[in-house]
Amino acid sequence: MKKLVYLFLLLFTIMSCSNDDNNTKEVTKRKVETKLQLTASKASIFVGEEVVFTTKNDKGEAVNAEVLIGGATITPTYTFTKAGTYVMRAILKGYEQSNEVTVKVEMSTLSLRISQPKITAGEKVIFEVFNGEKNVTKDVKIYQEGVETALKSNEFTTKKDGDYTFIAKAEGYNDSKPVSLTVLEDPAPYGNFIILNGDKFEIDRFNLELNVITVNGKLVPEVFKTAQGELANQYSLIISNKANDKAKKSYIFIDFWVVNPSIKAGSDGKITDYGTRVLPSTKAKVILRYVYSSIVGYEISDMFSNLNETDFKFRNATFSDVLDKKQYNGKAEIMFNYKSDVKNAKNTGKTLEFQFNADTYLKENVNDK
Repeated sequence: MKKLVYLFLLLFTIMSCSNDDNNTKEVTKRKVETKLQLTASKASIFVGEEVVFTTKNDKGEAVNAEVLIGGATITPTYTFTKAGTYVMRAILKGYEQSNEVTVKVEMSTLSLRISQPKITAGEKVIFEVFNGEKNVTKDVKIYQEGVETALKSNEFTTKKDGDYTFIAKAEGYNDSKPVSLTVLEDPAPYGNFIILNGDKFEIDRFNLELNVITVNGKLVPEVFKTAQGELANQYSLIISNKANDKAKKSYIFIDFWVVNPSIKAGSDGKITDYGTRVLPSTKAKVILRYVYSSIVGYEISDMFSNLNETDFKFRNATFSDVLDKKQYNGKAEIMFNYKSDVKNAKNTGKTLEFQFNADTYLKENVNDK
């Protein structure tokens, strides 16, 4: 009997185990991460150009992944501002890191363009700067050759004729090729007026003086030596304006040297030949030495190293050259534009302009010591 009971229990246990196996649920398969695929629209570009990065999953579907340069995140459409070789990768939660993409960024050369290569004094030119076909004018600086500071804007104007050269510069770019500008002299005749800090006055009297000394009983032009070793004579302009409400009758003095190649000197520096007289003209080299204005409210007293660059032009100066007279009648057509630039002085930034075109005279100023 006991054997039958044991046999029955054994069969029941086997059948129960069999039923449990059949009722077990299938194990859910674990999700496997897929790898991202990163691509770039360009592999080689110039500074300032854009590259579009696209990230897709293994099914070729675009996904919104994070694009990295090193550890920094960049936008999918990215503008490179510095030259170099950059390596990008993409990451997204639930995916393996993408492949690496390399972009080489080179410095491009700026292209400087000018509105017109030739103008008349007083006219304006406009510059534009391009990187390829992209206008980058607002991001660059334009320099006049020989001037350390950049132009304040992309426009340039001057009253001084001559040849000018400009280049464009910007960080991350090669400098542009030089662009030339020719400024022609304004053919309009000069007038007769003085402008001080924007206020206009009439010219009452205008004359020139030549410094002379007595050598061996004769009056000869005094000789000065320039910083470049040239020999020159010294002239002065004396101007007075008519009295009005803004300024009482006062004087303006302008001293300048005119280089005289006909002067000869020995090895000891002593003058052996005082040469022939050289009048100030468009052909002569004129060096400004002193600017002085005694007009109340418009005082200027700049000399030597304190003098700022100026536009000083003798279009015409003709006088009867009679050496035994102390005064020579003639005509002069002269233009002068000056801005005081002396630091920490009352006259800093004051301007003096004048034009003269009329009969005048040249007087000898004896400077015997």
